[in-house]
Amino acid sequence: MNTEPETVVLPRGRPGRVVALDLGSKRIGVATSDLTQMLASPYEVILRRGDQAQDHKVIAAMVEECEAVRVIVGLPLGLNGQAGKAAQLITSETNVLTTRLSVPVELFDERFTTTTAHQKLTADGMAARAKRLARQPTRTGRNFYERTST
Repeated sequence: MNTEPETVVLPRGRPGRVVALDLGSKRIGVATSDLTQMLASPYEVILRRGDQAQDHKVIAAMVEECEAVRVIVGLPLGLNGQAGKAAQLITSETNVLTTRLSVPVELFDERFTTTTAHQKLTADGMAARAKRLARQPTRTGRNFYERTST
């Protein structure tokens, strides 16, 4: 049985905002794109409530508020491309989230986004952990836009 999640990257669909999610165990980082899907900016950090259904209602409200046309979820694969426990949990939650949102939801391979963000923040002399929480979904979104615009 293959437990490796399938990562899907589709070409840009209809124009509009994309919401990028970093599904953590304690927090959910949220970023949004501009209408051209060229720029991503931090939007909010959601503190987990211990109730996945409630967390998904908050995400659904944000998706509606932003008038998003798609949601991407960062998938933390290992450098070898294998799905560890975190990736399996995120894949499972994404499958549930897909049934609760009115827009397409896609997994996005974020293997190098955390390393890139950390290097940038360290070079900037910022508190890496706090800034990473805010910028990780932005970096994932930015990489998504770069890969789909070619």
